[in-house]
Amino acid sequence: MDQYAIEAELAKKTDSSFQAAERIYNLGGSSKSFAKLTLTSPLLSTVPEGTRIQGQTSDGIDSCGKAYGTYEQGDNIILMTYQTSDDQENHVGCMVGGLPLNYQRTEGCLANSGTITIGGSDYNYQYDPATENKSGRTIAGFSKDAGEKMRLSCDGCPYKDHQYFYDYYGVDEYGHQWV
Repeated sequence: MDQYAIEAELAKKTDSSFQAAERIYNLGGSSKSFAKLTLTSPLLSTVPEGTRIQGQTSDGIDSCGKAYGTYEQGDNIILMTYQTSDDQENHVGCMVGGLPLNYQRTEGCLANSGTITIGGSDYNYQYDPATENKSGRTIAGFSKDAGEKMRLSCDGCPYKDHQYFYDYYGVDEYGHQWV
């Protein structure tokens, strides 16, 4: 979906659309969506990565996810990845990140403040849905991490096709340098 949005912005051929395409490339918006939440009181206990978190949207609809990392007792900032489905077109109800407004989906985003339940405990939170709903996976990230993921530290490394490009360009993130 990020690729589609980038191509649509580039096709407009304006300075602002080129900037929008670059923002989508670098910040993403539709893959591994997460919210950065500030709790009004610190965690009462450690929250392991993957722990279920439940809250509500501004319309009062349940919005579920899980802890995007492990958080220690006393932490008051946590990241929650939004629940996804296998329906590619509607795989997540909250897509913001670096997407222009016309590509964003916000009906599944948590309300800007409210209560979330983590492991049976309720916590009040607040955040800015426009700036603190982000994407954990970006097209830029794939290119920047290409060496690690396709040449140095993967099963079957190096990947033959990546090695061709590495040998030619002399750098792993050749695609990112083009952009």
